[in-house]
Amino acid sequence: VANLVKKSKIVVDSQQDTETTRTPTDSINKRLYKVVDMGCGRGYLTFALHSHLVQHYGEELDIQSRGVDVRPKLMKEVNSIARELGQDFEGLNFLTGTIENTAIQDNIDILIALHACDTATDDSIFYGIKKNANIIVVAPCCHKEVRSYLDVHIGKKMNNQHPYIDLLRHNIYKERISETITDSIRALLLEIADYDVSVFEFIGGEHTSKNVMITAVKRTRARTKQQKEGLRKRLTSLADLHGIQRQKLAVYLGEALDVPDETPTRIEQNIRTQGLPSI
Repeated sequence: VANLVKKSKIVVDSQQDTETTRTPTDSINKRLYKVVDMGCGRGYLTFALHSHLVQHYGEELDIQSRGVDVRPKLMKEVNSIARELGQDFEGLNFLTGTIENTAIQDNIDILIALHACDTATDDSIFYGIKKNANIIVVAPCCHKEVRSYLDVHIGKKMNNQHPYIDLLRHNIYKERISETITDSIRALLLEIADYDVSVFEFIGGEHTSKNVMITAVKRTRARTKQQKEGLRKRLTSLADLHGIQRQKLAVYLGEALDVPDETPTRIEQNIRTQGLPSI
């Protein structure tokens, strides 16, 4: 919550002088500020972030927060709790639905998704990008999609001659490398989408191993075409080294990951002709 609040403060402060989006019928002329928590569960973070924003920015902004989850009974329960908490939580509501089908009118300011399993993190990031979110914060979980490509690429395509073979025969390393590759791809895709990105550990490993957070802040100036092409080359190189032909966020954004099979990378060519380097 502390890291999320820090990021939100930077962007909220920079927007204090922007034009209001409230209608003339509002009794108080405040700028509408929208927060969406995808896969919110019981809404612990949703409540905490909404409370912080109201306390620090409630005089200038109309804070409207939405938690989204597929469980209707749970959403009914946390909505009841929000109503019992009084005036500061009037702008907090919980919706039943999937990430893809969530209907929030117009753009949003903050998109958060903590421990959205596997490609649900990609669904959340893409929703934030589509809604032009100023801040996107996700803590990914269960990186299954990329791991399936690693198994095929290292074992079959490379005939067990890939430099990673002695790493990936251990499941714990396979899991960690899958996490690292997936989140690195996500970070590059967010940069291509004109966000400044940080990836860091947001809580100690003694509490949970799922402790990586990706934060993305929308740039005020878009990257140049040349900069984006450089990012795309790095993206395809990373994907090609690990045999990643498809990643859900890349598909959403229309970014190609694979190169034709008949054109092996320089690394693959060296391995095929020379074998693994001697120690």
